[in-house]
Amino acid sequence: EFNEEKQDHMLKMLNRRVEAVYRTCIGDADGKISTLHMLTSIETRIEELLECLDTLPREKVNYAKRNREKERRLRMHEEKLLQKQQHQEERLRLATERAYAHAKKTVRKLMMRSKPPTVKKKGTTDTTDAREEEIYFFT
Repeated sequence: EFNEEKQDHMLKMLNRRVEAVYRTCIGDADGKISTLHMLTSIETRIEELLECLDTLPREKVNYAKRNREKERRLRMHEEKLLQKQQHQEERLRLATERAYAHAKKTVRKLMMRSKPPTVKKKGTTDTTDAREEEIYFFT
């Protein structure tokens, strides 16, 4: 579905980004330049820089590339350490909040325990009779 407001918002956002890149690559814009003109200027500047790059000595170019890659890896490492530290601080903050929070103790209801099974004595009458007979005859 076509949404004019959404499209206008997206075009304005793209224009702002192109202006930011234009200011970085070329310099301040002279008056109001269209987005398309800014993009063509950026493209020609990139082509000029690539031609200039081809004329430079290979060793210097490779050295500069390696340095840029080192700096990028160092930045990534620092960002990773910063994120790790922030995560650890967040975990510590949550742990201290839990420690200082009032402990909600749950108490189980007391339940009736079942009675232990009764042991049925089998043949108790026979053993008592036999016991009485032994006492009678052997005493």
